[in-house]
Amino acid sequence: MHSIRIFLFCIIICTFSIVGVTSCGDDDDDESGDDEEEAYCDIDGEGLVEVPFSSFSSDCNGAIGVAFTLENVLANDTLTIFEARGSYSINNDNTYYLRGDGLGDALCFDRISNSGSYSSRNQSLSCVNHVSFDVVTSTNPDAVAFCTLSFVVDISCDNPDGDDDDFVDDDDDDDDSISCADAWSFFDDCGWYLEDEEGNAIDIADLIVWCEAGEAFYGDTGYDCLVNNLGNCDGAADCISDVLDNYGDDDDDTTDDDDDDDAPVLSSGGWDPAVTTLGEFTGYDERMYYSALFWSVCDVNNDLLPEGEVFVYQSGTTSPFMQGELTWADLNNPPDSDLGNVGDCNDPVQTGINVIFAPESDPGTPGTYCADIEATDNAGNFSNLLTNLCVTHNP
Repeated sequence: MHSIRIFLFCIIICTFSIVGVTSCGDDDDDESGDDEEEAYCDIDGEGLVEVPFSSFSSDCNGAIGVAFTLENVLANDTLTIFEARGSYSINNDNTYYLRGDGLGDALCFDRISNSGSYSSRNQSLSCVNHVSFDVVTSTNPDAVAFCTLSFVVDISCDNPDGDDDDFVDDDDDDDDSISCADAWSFFDDCGWYLEDEEGNAIDIADLIVWCEAGEAFYGDTGYDCLVNNLGNCDGAADCISDVLDNYGDDDDDTTDDDDDDDAPVLSSGGWDPAVTTLGEFTGYDERMYYSALFWSVCDVNNDLLPEGEVFVYQSGTTSPFMQGELTWADLNNPPDSDLGNVGDCNDPVQTGINVIFAPESDPGTPGTYCADIEATDNAGNFSNLLTNLCVTHNP
């Protein structure tokens, strides 16, 4: 085994706040008097034909109360442009946008509010079988995704006949097979990665090579997790985590149940204030809506600094709540919040961070936003998960 844990990989490095919960506007059938920016799509939809799909899933209903159905999927003959069509209903008064994932230089946003039908496109830079769309609150390309809907196109990128005019071939068993490259590329596209014994991310090319060589986990149980959950990132991650947990007797698996006693303990989390408020921040020309996310921590080994990490997720998911990476060293602020002195669990140390939501001139969509937090110490021991920490944004 080359790793014991999978991690969400966030490439964007910036200040630890979400800027871009901004509001944009009318696209087509929605009646609104608001003077809002229109949704748009600059992905060419010509030449698309209907293709078979499966494994449709969405975490939006639990995350923000948007229920989706998927009725039709269209694609071009190279499986680089897709159009998803279906219906939706929203259990709140917020306005959202459906944004394609992996778009390259192209963008497509479909405005959704109340209930109705949607039609949105996705463009990838190379042939793919698994497709996903993010739900966001703005047509800003960097807007934070609150949830995702995804599906699998039941056509292989490998065409053994070389016939581009008939790329849908349900009678060819080879078209329905999932290669090691397809499976582990799906894992990579989900934003997950594996670490080696030294804590370095394992290159996706190595994972594919080990899979094709039939190496344990990469070519059997781990591969099966990906194939059986293709299109469902969270399901694949849960399955792989369970498989890795079963490697407890493997010399390469450093997971030790006794490490639970050495892990950080998080407690007493919340937001202050409970409703976002306006404040002034360096680097911004106007006042910003914000609130402070806070929690307490102790670690019996007093081992948070300097390498321990903090992960803030959208509640109930493993999607990041904030852009950028966050470490205990970033939060260390003695003497008020001395994270180098957290060994007494009878007296945990409170810490936290300001989270910026939107500028005063463009306050964005009102709503309740919830976060989960977990963290590691220097040794990589994971803390408990602090869940359902919610703040109201009501400008």
